Amino acid sequence: MAARLTLALAVAAVSAKPQTADAPDPLWLRYEPVPNASLYSTIRSVAVRADAATCQEDKVALQGIADELSTALSGLLGRDVPTACCCAGDVAEDDGALTVAVDAAALEDGGASTVAVDAGAKFAREGYAVERARVEAATASGAWYGAFKLLSYVQRRLPLPERDASAPAMGSVLWP
Repeated sequence: MAARLTLALAVAAVSAKPQTADAPDPLWLRYEPVPNASLYSTIRSVAVRADAATCQEDKVALQGIADELSTALSGLLGRDVPTACCCAGDVAEDDGALTVAVDAAALEDGGASTVAVDAGAKFAREGYAVERARVEAATASGAWYGAFKLLSYVQRRLPLPERDASAPAMGSVLWP
């Protein structure tokens, strides 16, 4: 029995297709076109905006958010969705842009709760809010979570939410 299993594994390993370093992993995210792409026709581009401090500290992460959203939406919507990134002064205002706004001033001091997108909203370190075609967060990591939450709506073929905020972060639990 063990010899048959070993033989079967050896045959599977030899017949498996070799992966190269630049080949996409077939288990990674797939952005196949959604049938109701017209539901998202208002999204014509992606704009990532950040305050000066965040832009200086997290420029690579912000560019990654812009690139991932552009790649994902281009695949899901079946059309090119260009991107603009990253500092507020570098990104022109565009009514058709899916906007990701990162503002460190919105970081809540010490608390873990979040609130929906409103003037003066406060967020936990990795908190975010999604409202229609806009993601708001206080940190780049919160913006990543919000961007993937928004993509989950498109992938599930749901309309963009009127308001969806992240759940509060869990506090530490010390067991006796």
